[in-house]
Amino acid sequence: MDPEGIGRASDYKIAVHIPEGAQTDLSLGRSVRVTLPIVHDQQTHAVVESIQGSEIGFRLSGQVQELNGQEVRVEIVLQPRGLFKIPFNAVYSPRGNPVQTFIVSEGRAQARDLKIVALASPTEIWVAGPLDPRDEVIVQGLDNLISGDAVKAVTPEGDIP
Repeated sequence: MDPEGIGRASDYKIAVHIPEGAQTDLSLGRSVRVTLPIVHDQQTHAVVESIQGSEIGFRLSGQVQELNGQEVRVEIVLQPRGLFKIPFNAVYSPRGNPVQTFIVSEGRAQARDLKIVALASPTEIWVAGPLDPRDEVIVQGLDNLISGDAVKAVTPEGDIP
């Protein structure tokens, strides 16, 4: 045991991977809140040291406790980038084929390949794919639907808008 090392402060580097379809407005030198579960959820701050692609590097300075291999929680606000939230029942993936949704385009169904990114709520999911925020997704009758089929939009009450 090295008595000189007791109570000596250390700096730690933390790497955080930003998931596909998300972005953050963090910049170099910016501070974020970090929670240290090993120290009874003590909160401190780390500084953004590097941003390379989808990985952000932070420096956590002046920590007296040993943190190597320990869990820390970094609070980062993420914004969707190229993601769309759609109803879960708008997703169609028959027998392991690519995940798709159908949109209404000029009165006809048009298939769009999707990648499921995350669950948004019990009834909605975040997806990445060639969608537009104005697209109307089809949520019923997907089992027998083929691209090009004539379709018409109805409200939840069954009325044609």
